[in-house]
Formats: sequence, C-alpha cells, structure tokens
Amino acid sequence: MGRIDGKQSILDAVVTVIARDGVEGTNLRSVAIEADVSLGLIGYHFSGKQAVITATFARAADQWIEAAETASAAPGDPAARVKALLGSPFEMQWLEPDQLTLRLSLWTAARTNPHLAAVDDALTTRYHDLLCSLLTALHPQTPAQHLAEISADVMTIQAGIFVHWSRANDRRGVDRGIERCLRIALRPPQVEGTVGLSSYG
Repeated sequence: MGRIDGKQSILDAVVTVIARDGVEGTNLRSVAIEADVSLGLIGYHFSGKQAVITATFARAADQWIEAAETASAAPGDPAARVKALLGSPFEMQWLEPDQLTLRLSLWTAARTNPHLAAVDDALTTRYHDLLCSLLTALHPQTPAQHLAEISADVMTIQAGIFVHWSRANDRRGVDRGIERCLRIALRPPQVEGTVGLSSYG
C-alpha cells in the first residue's frame, strides 16, 4: 500500500467509524481495525485523533464544494446554473448514510470543536460565495448585501432539507425543498421593506 493510498484508506475508515460510533466515539484503535492498518501507520500520517478527524471532515468538505463548483460552472444561463448549484448537494451520492452522517456530525461537532468549526466555516463561506456570484449575475441591479441575505436564507432551507432526509428518507420532500430554494433565488428581489423568508412568498 502506497503512502497516499494508505492515508486515504485511513480517512475512508474514519468515515465508517464516525457513521457507526459518532465523532466522540471514534478512536484510533477503531480506525486502525476498520482500515486494517497499524496504529503506527496512522501515527505516521496524523499527529493524533483530532488531526485524523479534522482531515476526514476537510476532505469531505472539499468533495462537497468541488461538486458544487462543477455544478455552478455548467453550461447555461445564470438561472440554469443556480438550479444546478442548488440541486448539487442533494444528489444521491451525498445523501447516502455515511455522507449524510458526516455532514450532520460536522454541524454538531463544530459547535464545540474549533478545528471542525474552521472546516465548517470554510465550507459555508465557499458555498455562500458561489451562490452569491450566481445571484449577482442573475440580479445585477440588486445590492450585494441583499443578495447575501437571500443566499443565507436559501442555505438555511437547505440545511433543513438535509435534516428532513435524515428523518424521513423522503425524496419528494427533498425535491420540493429544492424548488422552494430555487423560487427564492430566481424571484426578482424586493429591496424595500424587511428582508426575510416572508419577502419571497
């Protein structure tokens, strides 16, 4: 097993262990057993439990945002690209149990773990910036602050969609949620008055 393959196998094993035992229940011995590697190999690649867990979430975040970037760069007008971007997090590969548990675990652990909070903040910022750039192309006359608020509202709904899927395994509900996000993003913004979900109908 090469060094790169060995490192990726360890991270793959961490995903499985987190899905089974949770972040707090994950330990290096369980990871070593799952990856079928020695503790020494884990120690060669990572300084400890926190480092390997942070690397696992960082790799997942990179995969999620790379999928979003690919979707946002798809051919078409800004509206089509917004639709592709909003749907990208909910492709079935990202809703599989291990991936879904990883995302929900990141949100939970980030509240008390500064290393994971940094991973979550970077992911959120990158996705928010992608969406804002498309909203700017779609609504060029709208102030940036207003578009940022629309992006934040959409992302709040998207977080709820992930939770709904984890509870109900309801694809139709997921698709309705995506359509709701799309309506908010595509509707010409009303700058006057209070900005909030009620502003978008």
